[in-house]
Amino acid sequence: MENLVAFAALVLVAQQLDISNAATTTAAAAYFWLRVAHFVVYVANIPFGRTLTFAGSWAAQLCILFQILSV
Repeated sequence: MENLVAFAALVLVAQQLDISNAATTTAAAAYFWLRVAHFVVYVANIPFGRTLTFAGSWAAQLCILFQILSV
């Protein structure tokens, strides 16, 4: 939940600026599935899985941010 607001803001800004390409759609899908995996790993109590999935979701956000800034 802590980075959902940032993700939503990035996606809304990208939508408003009409920035939609393979990188943004892949990053959005990756974000979704990484957050699902984060929940599963959290429930399963896998030690480093939470860190990896959380970092991956941040990387997906950075990818969208890079697409916005490169316009």
